[in-house]
Amino acid sequence: MQFRLLNLTLSFCCLVGLALPVWAHARVESTVPAAGARLSVSPERIEIRFTESIEPQLSDFKLFNAQEAAITVARETDDGDRHKISASVPAPLSAGEYRIEWKALSEDGHPVSGEFGFTVSP
Repeated sequence: MQFRLLNLTLSFCCLVGLALPVWAHARVESTVPAAGARLSVSPERIEIRFTESIEPQLSDFKLFNAQEAAITVARETDDGDRHKISASVPAPLSAGEYRIEWKALSEDGHPVSGEFGFTVSP
C-alpha cells in the first residue's frame, strides 16, 4: 500500500513538473527606459524585453503623453530576437510624464499585457 502511494505521488509530481513550462507566460524582464525612470534627455528608443519568447509580429506597444495623446514611434524591424519588441523615437520628447501600454503574445499562445511609465525632466 505504501509503495503504491509513493508511486502515485512520484507519478503526479513528474506530470506536474512536465506541465510547468506550459504554464510559464512571458513577463517583462526589463525595459528601456526603465520603469519609473527620470530622464534628463529624451530616449532615442524604447525596448521591452521578455522572459520568454514572444510572437513579435503579434506584439506591440503604444506611447502616450500626460494628456493621453498617442505619440508615433517607429517600430524597429525584426532582428530575430524573439524576446523583445522595440521602436525608435523619431523626435525628441518634451519634458513631461509618459506611459507605455504594451501587449504581447507569448510563444505558448497566451496574451499578456501591461504598462509602465517614465518622465523626461531636463
